[in-house]
Amino acid sequence: MDRETKVDEEYSKGASAHTNYGKDHRTGEEEICAGGVVFFNGRIVALRRKNGVWLMPKGHVDPGETLEEAACREVKEETGISVCLGPKLGETAYSFFENGRRHNKRVHWFYMEARGGELRPEEGMFTAIQLLTGEELNVLSFPGDREIAERALVVKACKEG
Repeated sequence: MDRETKVDEEYSKGASAHTNYGKDHRTGEEEICAGGVVFFNGRIVALRRKNGVWLMPKGHVDPGETLEEAACREVKEETGISVCLGPKLGETAYSFFENGRRHNKRVHWFYMEARGGELRPEEGMFTAIQLLTGEELNVLSFPGDREIAERALVVKACKEG
């Protein structure tokens, strides 16, 4: 299956209207997060956590925020840049254990293009930023992140004609 077909099938599953998450999802079974595949000077923004994991900017949805608002806020907090929001790319889900408790997270991903600000990693959270080409997506630590980044590259290619 070619990349465009795969993205089209997956995108149709993931597309959503603005949804308001009024309650605090951080206390439920599944924590709802939002993030972006951010293009800065034509490359994808990747962040390195203190533990060496490379990922894209994302975070929790605050009570009363839409997924889109949360994604833009998290990108600004984690990278220092403002973005132009594009279409939803899909979702990833993962689990981990911390302090004896299982955390289940679902991340809603959006296509984004940088529009302003100064690119810098959020102090205390990240140690580096790298701008990735399509050939460098293996830098991202998780397969789901690499798949979402591939979808964003297809959207970008379609936008550019």
